[in-house]
Amino acid sequence: MEPFDNIAGYSQIKEVLVKLRKMLLNLEDFDRAGLRLPRGVLLYGAPGVGKTIMARAIGADPLRRIELCSAACTKEDAADAIVNAFEQARNNTPSVLLIDEIDKIAEGSADFYMEGNDNIMKILLQELDGEKNKGVLIIATCNDYERMNSALIRSGRFDRIIRVPDPDLNDRRAIIHHYFNKIKMEKHVDEEYFAKITGHYSCAELECVINEAGILAKEDGSEIIELEHVKTAMNRMSFRALEGKVGGEKEKQVVATHEAGHALVALILSPDEVSGATIIPQGSARGYVTMTPEDGDKMSTVVDVENRIAVALAGAVAERLVYDTSFLSASDDFAKAFWLAHTLVTKMGAYGPELICPERRYHMDVAFSQELTDRICAKRTELITRSFARAEEIIRKHRLAFDGIVRALLARCSLTKDEMAEILRTSVSAA
Repeated sequence: MEPFDNIAGYSQIKEVLVKLRKMLLNLEDFDRAGLRLPRGVLLYGAPGVGKTIMARAIGADPLRRIELCSAACTKEDAADAIVNAFEQARNNTPSVLLIDEIDKIAEGSADFYMEGNDNIMKILLQELDGEKNKGVLIIATCNDYERMNSALIRSGRFDRIIRVPDPDLNDRRAIIHHYFNKIKMEKHVDEEYFAKITGHYSCAELECVINEAGILAKEDGSEIIELEHVKTAMNRMSFRALEGKVGGEKEKQVVATHEAGHALVALILSPDEVSGATIIPQGSARGYVTMTPEDGDKMSTVVDVENRIAVALAGAVAERLVYDTSFLSASDDFAKAFWLAHTLVTKMGAYGPELICPERRYHMDVAFSQELTDRICAKRTELITRSFARAEEIIRKHRLAFDGIVRALLARCSLTKDEMAEILRTSVSAA
């Protein structure tokens, strides 16, 4: 079995890395052609996407792999560890030198900056330079490419820089199938549906959810993993908490009203993104509507984000329609709506380039002018007010469906997307 056979998904990236491995295994051919190995390869991406596993696969047997992990370094021994790792790699060519989480010892910002980094950076740059690393493929991983020291990642030190993103839909299909096959239990789970509702999950998170689903099945005394086990595992990962007990009748009514507002507006405006609703508490959330893009790789438009603002506000809208007030639990929804509106105005340029302030992305201490601040606040308020009214219009128009979802949540506590969609279809027919 080839080293990369154990890595599911990421076919395009694996193709590039397999070629690098073959280059090392056939180094003499490249030497005769007057070609050299890339001076360095940097794999960057969010934690849990598989960067380290990919790097280790390049240096699997019969190649020699030397690893230097920033977590094992202290400010006293980091410089010596770097020198020793490079020396071992040069003495065992052809070899792979893996520097894991290089951003922790060589990032360009002051945040988390290791004391003595100036000396460490100087030594690292010296070790990376020149012909002395012939026969050594240097592979580094990092989580935050934007904070890397620009001197380190220039060509000649890291010739290839490869982004490893969160797995896309095809990758998730392959990863889910791969890990499900490792579990020796029957599965009553639609892998395609599972892949669609896990947009933005990392490889590590997918593996954890599948394993936790199996544990939950065992705890239930079952040899079969059901979809509910998967959803429970996903909820626990998302909220980092166990399920709580449903509150008293008054609280249940308020929570059902709130979540029905979110659910109905989501079904109307963003039907591909809603997958269920519940009034069973999870962590600090008394209830929630699961909003996960079915196609996590879809590019969001301005309309998509405006719809999400309306969905975020719909819980508070529903409370006001039914109780003529908003409860404190809606504060997180308002915060989310505010953040989405601010993103549309100042980052996406949705309402004119004159409201964009891109330098704030890199220098947070850059202040807006008072005039620009006032215009941004006015546009943001206008958008939130308009979205609030839009959500209210939808709930009023589909009041039969809204009331039906509330009753169903009170009766069953949790509803699937299909169950809520059926309530909506029935109410439209009845009207």
